[in-house]
Amino acid sequence: MVAAAHFDYADALSKSILFFEGQRSGKRQRDFPTAFTTMLSWSVLEFGQLMGLEFQHTLESIRWGTDYMLKATSVPDSVVGVVGDPNSDHNCWEKA
Repeated sequence: MVAAAHFDYADALSKSILFFEGQRSGKRQRDFPTAFTTMLSWSVLEFGQLMGLEFQHTLESIRWGTDYMLKATSVPDSVVGVVGDPNSDHNCWEKA
C-alpha cells in the first residue's frame, strides 16, 4: 500500500499568486488577463475562505484583470484586444 503524499496547498497557492503577479509585470502583460482573472475569480468563489493570507493578493490580481478588461471596452461599441494566429501560437510552448 502506498502512503498518501502530503501536499502543501498554502505554498502552492502562494507560488501561483506570485506567478500571476509576474505575468502582469512590465510594460505589457504577458498572459491573457481574461483567462487568469476568470480562473482566480472562480477560485475565490469556491475556496476564498481557505486562502488565508493570500486572499487579499488574489483579490488584487482579480482587480488588475478586471481593470484591464474595463479599459479594453471603454469606447462604446468597440473592444481592444490582442490578435494572434491560433495555429502557429499553439504549435509550440513559449511565451505569448
